[in-house]
Amino acid sequence: MALTLMKNEDVNGVITVDIVGKQGDRWAFEVTITQADGSAMDLTDYAARGQIKKSLSDAAPVASFVCVISAPATGKVAVSLSAETTRAIQAASADYTKNKYIYDIEVYKPLDLSEVTTYLRGNLYVIPEVTT
Repeated sequence: MALTLMKNEDVNGVITVDIVGKQGDRWAFEVTITQADGSAMDLTDYAARGQIKKSLSDAAPVASFVCVISAPATGKVAVSLSAETTRAIQAASADYTKNKYIYDIEVYKPLDLSEVTTYLRGNLYVIPEVTT
C-alpha cells in the first residue's frame, strides 16, 4: 500500500487528513465531498485541485495533485500523483516524520473563482524510497 490516511476533524468544517506516502510509488485515493447535512455534494460544473508545499510561505508547490471529478452527482473526486512525481519529492531522512510537507484539496467553479472551498488538508509525510 502506497498511502496511509489518518483522519482528524477540523473546527472550521474542513476535514484534516494526514497522509504517509512512499516515495517513488503512485499515490491515489478518492474523496467524497459532502454537504453540511452529510449528503453528497453535486459537483457538476465544478473542478478540483490540490498542491503540496514544504511550508505555507512557499510560492511554488513541491507537486500538484491530479484531481478529477470522477462521479459529479455523488461528489467523488479522484486524487493522484504519478510514481515519477512522488520520486521527485525529497525524503532525506530515514525517519519519515522529518520528511514533512503540507497539502490541501480544493473544489471550485472554473467560471467563478470566487467560489473556492478547501475540503481536505493536512500534513504529508514521505517514506524514502529504497529501490530506485
